[in-house]
Parts: sequence; structure tokens; C-alpha cells
Amino acid sequence: MLSGLQTFLNAKQPSYLQAVSSLRLIFVGMVAVQTSLALVLGVGLRAWQVFQQGASTNAPTLLGAILLLMALAQLPIGLVLAEVFGWQGGKQAALAATLVLAVVWSSVMWFAAFAWLIGSSQAVLLVFLLVFGLAYGVGIGMCNRYANIALRPPKASQQGSQHKQTDEATSTQAS
Repeated sequence: MLSGLQTFLNAKQPSYLQAVSSLRLIFVGMVAVQTSLALVLGVGLRAWQVFQQGASTNAPTLLGAILLLMALAQLPIGLVLAEVFGWQGGKQAALAATLVLAVVWSSVMWFAAFAWLIGSSQAVLLVFLLVFGLAYGVGIGMCNRYANIALRPPKASQQGSQHKQTDEATSTQAS
């Protein structure tokens, strides 16, 4: 599994299949780590809360809704940030875009953990899971776009090769 990622990172010009499978692996891995951390923290804090004061919580419904709105706001923010990181082209830009998208969109589960911790309704928690599922599915699909970005030469090297070609043409004409 990691050998495919290493092949992608070491390849001078990776294939589309190498790029998309490696970027999906990175996306899934980062989402899994972020989600696991959020769930462990949420369960740990909830257990501590129950131990300290019993199972009852008097959380306002408004706070759960605010957390949900904050989680929804992360979707366009993550997409814009990923596009900014990926605009240069090349493997590094594609990796950066994939990581940024995975981390920002995984924040939905952090908000869900806090909503669960304060005792939000099951309906609110279900919406969190639906938003997370949607973000996860779209994120996996976005890895196709980032694979195409990985196959493009970085803009800096494109400009460098254009200057080189211009310099060569100028020197040929001068001769």
C-alpha cells in the first residue's frame, strides 16, 4: 500500500492511475486519522463528563445548530484552500491540495464530536454524519482532479522552459 505511494512520489512523471490511487490513499488516511482523533476526544470527554456530573446535559439546541453551521462553512473554505494550494500544478501542489482538503473537511467530525459532547439532538448528529459522508465522497472524487494537477508540470517549470526556449530561439536568430 505504501509502496504505491512511494512509487508515485519518486516517479518523475507518474501515471494517472498512480497519482489518483496515491492521492486517494492520502485523503483516506488523513480523514481516518482526523476522524479517529475527534472520536477519541469526544468519547473521552463525554466519559469524563458523565463521571463528573452524571449523564444529564442541559445543552442548548442553538449551540448544536451553530456547530453544524460552522461545519457546513468548512466545505467551501476547504475547497477554496485546496484550489489555491493546487493551482501551481505538479505532484507537490496535488499533495498539498489533497492534504488541505482532507484536514479541513475532516473538521466536520470535530464539530460533530463537540455537538455530541454537549448533548445535541440525534437529528443534529445525523445531519453531521450526512455532511461528513457527502464531504468524504466529494473528496474522493476531487482526488481525480488533483491527480490531473499532479500530472501537469508546475507553473514555475513551465515558465522556466518557455524562457529557455525563447533564449534558444534568440541565440539561434543571432547566429
